[in-house]
Amino acid sequence: MFETLYRCRNDYDLRGWSSHNPQVIRAGRRRFAQSFQPMRYRDKMVEQAVRQLIVRHGRHPTTGIYAVLMAHGMGAEQILLPGMDFYGTHQRYPFSPGPHYRDLMGQDLGRRGLDAHLHDLDLDHAILQMLQTRGDLQLLRLGDSPLLRDVSDPAPDRGGAGLEQPRVDPPTDWASWAGPYPIRALKVLRRGSAALRGLKERILF
Repeated sequence: MFETLYRCRNDYDLRGWSSHNPQVIRAGRRRFAQSFQPMRYRDKMVEQAVRQLIVRHGRHPTTGIYAVLMAHGMGAEQILLPGMDFYGTHQRYPFSPGPHYRDLMGQDLGRRGLDAHLHDLDLDHAILQMLQTRGDLQLLRLGDSPLLRDVSDPAPDRGGAGLEQPRVDPPTDWASWAGPYPIRALKVLRRGSAALRGLKERILF
């Protein structure tokens, strides 16, 4: 992902990035070390509430929810939720994952829906509900997902023509190589790592 973004970096105004995942942070800093910003919550109350909800549900927030938390942590007072529909459609992303992307993440990536072993829509909704009740943030939705109606307001129509910014060479897929590794090799390494973790868990428990 970062290798792909690095190759088209002149087309995008990437001023900063963050992540909650140490592995993602290590990978990203190889290409974008100077623009990295550690993830932070608005205050300790938000951080504690999120951690308690994660423990209660036994799952982790989806990437979109982490993005909302990061924006809130940086002081955002209004956050637009474009494309967030809580997997209410058959298509997982608003784009079609390319062959290299699918090689690493799975051939069914674009249509397999929520990874229930990692995420829980009730957890995502509970986090948005917690943020909404604080009173220091307004969430605005573009779609009409039933799970968003009680935690967000419809985004107002700004009027005027659509925003168009043509790209010189927009990416259609992930880069085929990341450092010395082809993406297919990374998939093998990822599967091997998962198998090793499973073996360790069976031995320990």
